[in-house]
Amino acid sequence: MISFTDYLKSYHKRPRPFLIVGSASTVREDIIRIRRYTSDTQPITIGINKMTQFIIPDFHLWTNKERFYNLGSCIHPLSKVLCGIGLPDQLIKLHYQGDYVQVNYERKAHPNSKMSCINGRIYGFYRTAGCLAIMIAHLLGASSIHVIGFDGYTRYKPEEYDHGKNQHCYGSGHTDDYSWQNSIKKDNEIYKCLLQLRDYGIDIRIITDTIYTDIYDHKILGTYDV
Repeated sequence: MISFTDYLKSYHKRPRPFLIVGSASTVREDIIRIRRYTSDTQPITIGINKMTQFIIPDFHLWTNKERFYNLGSCIHPLSKVLCGIGLPDQLIKLHYQGDYVQVNYERKAHPNSKMSCINGRIYGFYRTAGCLAIMIAHLLGASSIHVIGFDGYTRYKPEEYDHGKNQHCYGSGHTDDYSWQNSIKKDNEIYKCLLQLRDYGIDIRIITDTIYTDIYDHKILGTYDV
């Protein structure tokens, strides 16, 4: 295990585009255009949870114990694994025996906490691994940060998830472990976090369909229409 602080010191920063790869259903739905985009732009990728059946990420970030326990077997040996400080080493070794980077971040921050990074420790409220990945990409020197698979948990109505619509690019239907009302709350918190990241000075563009409309840029993938 290496700390994120030490990893930052040794990481050779170059102005490269980054792509955050969430695990929402648009990754699967829009994979043809996404693959054209990645082939053209060659971004450094940070994957979140189970998405390796579509893209093998350069970095694979995990912060949730239950998600790691249930989905961690999808980790690809070519990915550099990043684990939040809340994941115990014993749990990580269930699915991954290699060297990993431990990300030290403020796990119980107030939603209005100021975002910053001091001596390799990340401060602020990030709500999900995907939001944290945006800050990590920024700290790694990203020249641009695009995001896919960040649909929002309430992209469709509850009944639509019972009739063919999906929340994630794995499984089918409503696959999150939150109730509908809590999903609404979660989406609001994520949206606020995304806006805070933008206000912090990070230029974020979600490029697949999303409920987070202020961050959405449909034109980027539109260049790669089938």
